[in-house]
Formats: sequence, C-alpha cells, structure tokens
Amino acid sequence: MFCYNKILPAGGILFFCGVSCSMKDPSITALVSAFSRAYHSRYDHPKVFDDSVAAQLITTEEFEKIKQNMIQGISFFNKEVADQFANQPNEILKWITQVQLSPTPLARAAFCEQILFHEMDLGTAQYVILGAGLDTFCFRHPVVGDLLQLFEVDHPATQTFKMKRLADAHLDIPNHLHFVPMDFTRDFSKQKLVDNGFKNKRTFFSLLGVTYYPKRTQWILIISTMTSLLHTGLNYLLIYGHLGFPKSGVAGAAISSMITMSVDVLAYCWLLRKDLQSALHVRPDKILLIIRQSIPLMGQELLQGSLFAIVLNAILARLGALTLSGYLLIRQLLQIGFIPAFMYSSALLTLISESSGARQFNDLKAYPKTASILTMILFSLTGIVFYLLRTPIAGLITNDQRLIGFSSGIFLLLWLARLFNPLQEIYKSAMQSIGKSTRVLLITFIIHTAALVIIIALTFLLHLGIYGIAISLFIDELVMYLVLKMTYDSEIQRMPQKRTHP
Repeated sequence: MFCYNKILPAGGILFFCGVSCSMKDPSITALVSAFSRAYHSRYDHPKVFDDSVAAQLITTEEFEKIKQNMIQGISFFNKEVADQFANQPNEILKWITQVQLSPTPLARAAFCEQILFHEMDLGTAQYVILGAGLDTFCFRHPVVGDLLQLFEVDHPATQTFKMKRLADAHLDIPNHLHFVPMDFTRDFSKQKLVDNGFKNKRTFFSLLGVTYYPKRTQWILIISTMTSLLHTGLNYLLIYGHLGFPKSGVAGAAISSMITMSVDVLAYCWLLRKDLQSALHVRPDKILLIIRQSIPLMGQELLQGSLFAIVLNAILARLGALTLSGYLLIRQLLQIGFIPAFMYSSALLTLISESSGARQFNDLKAYPKTASILTMILFSLTGIVFYLLRTPIAGLITNDQRLIGFSSGIFLLLWLARLFNPLQEIYKSAMQSIGKSTRVLLITFIIHTAALVIIIALTFLLHLGIYGIAISLFIDELVMYLVLKMTYDSEIQRMPQKRTHP
C-alpha cells in the first residue's frame, strides 16, 4: 500500500492512496467485491468494514451463484480445508471469505475511509474514486454531501451497470455524486473530471484494487510462433539455397538466426513501446538500479541463448554439414514444441512475483507445478505429431533425400535429448521471479560448462557423434531442471509464510 502527497498547481493538494491487485472483467469484479462486503456485513463479527448497502446492489440469485462457485472451488484454494469441511459448505464459505477473499479488500477500504475523514478535517473538499465499481460510500455517509463532492471514475460499461443497480434498489443519486465514465487504465483524462465539476481544490484520490501488472502473455505465444516459423523458412531458403537463394550452409544458419532475433526484438519493442517511452523519464539513479538488476538476466540469455548455442553449433559443424543441417532442422521443429514453455515461463514472472509479495505460500508451490504439467502435455503432443509426420515435414523444408532420411532418423533421439528443456525453463523463470537471477546465472554457467566438457569427451574422444551430443544435452537439461527446482523449493520454504487460517 502506498500513500503520498503531491503539490498541484495553484496550491491544490492531492492525497493519493492505492493498492495493487489484478484487474478482471469490470462487472464480475464489482459483483464479487459487493458479495464480499455484503457477506462480511451479514455474518462476520467483529466487523472490519460494515457495508450494509452492498447487499442491495447484488441480487439474491447472484449472491447464491457466487456463493456456490466459491464453495465448489475450495480445492483450488486449499485441499486440506476442502477435506476438513467436506460436508460443511457454510464453513467452507466462511474460510474462503475470511482467509482468501475479504481480508485485504476490507482492510484497505476501512483504512482508506479513515484517512479520508482525517483529510476532510484538514479541508479536503473532493473525493475521487478511481475504479469505483459498486462502491457505496455516498449512500453509507449521506451527511457528507454538504462537505464533499464525490467523483466516481470507472469504465462506462461498469457505470451503466451500477446506475441500473441503484435504480433497482431505489437508491436516488444525490447531487454531490458525479459519475465520470473513463477507461483510465488506457488514458486518464483530467478534462473529463473538470467537465463533471471537478475543481482545483484539496482532493483525496483512492485507487483500490485496480492497479495491475499488464499481462500480455498472449503476445508471447503469437510472437514466438511467428518467429519460429520465420526461422524455419529462412533456414529453408538460406541453408539449403531454395527459390533462387544461394546455398550458404552454416553462414545461412547464422544469417537466419540474426534476422529472426532482430524481428523478435523489434516485435517486443513495438509491443512495449509505451513502456519504453515511460522508461525515458526514469531518474538516472533508477536507471543504474535497473541496469544492475538486469545484468544477471542479460548474462543468462547471452550464456544460454548465444554462447552455448554457438559452441554447440561449432561442434556439430566439425561432425559434418549433414549432421549440422539435420540438427538445425529438428531444432526448428522442437522450438514450436517449446513455445508453451516460453509462454508459461513469462506468465510465471508475473504470477510468482505477485504471490511472493503477498507471501501466498501455496500459490508459490502450485504455479510452477501446474505450468510444468501443462507444458509437458503440450510438448508431448507436438512431439507425437511431429514424430508421426517427420518425413513429410522434412520434405517440405528440403528436397535433399539424404538430409530427409538423416533428420527423420534422429528426431526421436533429439526429442528425448531435449525432454527436460521445458521444465528447466519453467523453474528458471520461477527463480528469476523471486529475485534469484544471479543464482540462476551461476547455476547455468556451471552446468553448461560441464555439459560442454561432456559433449567434447563423448563426441570426439569416445567417437559417439550425434549420440554423444544428445546424451550430453539430456544430462545438461535434466541436471539444470533438478538443481533449479530444488533451489526454488528451498527458497520458498525459507520465506516468511502468510497465515492460512483465521
């Protein structure tokens, strides 16, 4: 929670109080919030925040549906509690509301309104609620109408929904309540406030439960898929010299990788263009802090994504053009299977960071496990499909019968060699999410260095060729996964745990 004072032009003062959480569908979020306040007002003692009006804005049917959904979802929240209260739905609902749903929203609402009343004593004349939803302050405190102008800012659809609920509850909208329709997560407009009567006076702003971390993980899937297909197409053109392009071999593979990486970077720069523009206004001391925090991440990607791959390709090139070409062809197919791992890994950066900050111990354990299961299911399914169609797919990329036969023959070998890659990606992101990027970099350096030594020994000293490389990659990624998982489990065990019982 954060609070600060900021001096506005012409002597006005802005007092700002906010809390972060995830944003969902506006009407659903508003209804669940109203349910939480209504349940607390009806059944809990003592009361942290008594909102007796909330129940009037949610229908009996909606209350029962939310109630049943909460009860049916107890296994998601806590399996032990589900077993303990298997035949006691009211106890299950009480646990969910008192432990999972209500504590933070009720506490922050009570705190915020206490601060508001204190600020009113000091001369605050306006109250702006950002993301008001089904807020009932105006109707719980009608006596403040002569002292306080109230502005509710929210999505137009949510405000239309609320006004209908007020009408259904026969609650008249007082003159000091102003609705300001605005999707302020995209573009906050002071002018819209002014148009609805906002003045340059001492003002209290509340921002409760609506700031969020932007979750744009669907773009990771889209960009990863497109760049993987682009990489495969460029390899087809540049390595093997199709459609009039020169047959460039290893040089073609390098050019293909450079073009694909450049497109990848440009795509993310476009996606994050507003974030990058905002970063230009960061103070110099903050920039240095960001650079220090980013060095382990950059080092990790440089080590794993570039240096290790370059050395591996050089070793493959020593085994012959056919071996290198076959490996690169199969690698492109496997990259498509790795896309879910990249997608879930990026999602974990947000989910685990949020759970770590809130000390949600069960979530910290559950998220990587769930992501691992889903990733391995999808990786296995794509592997089965590509294995069954390996020969015709290779035929789409090249007409070299030797290469088609060789790559088809080593597909299963390389798929098994990379079996633990998705899992180590998941736990690498999990470790980075709890601030252990330096540890990840150190682990990666040690294990990859050992793996390269094993590759050289098996490939050249024992003359195992591509089989030596496959065995080494399998050992490398298995050990990486096990070490990262054990380290992550150890780290979260040492974290101060949030209480899970009322």
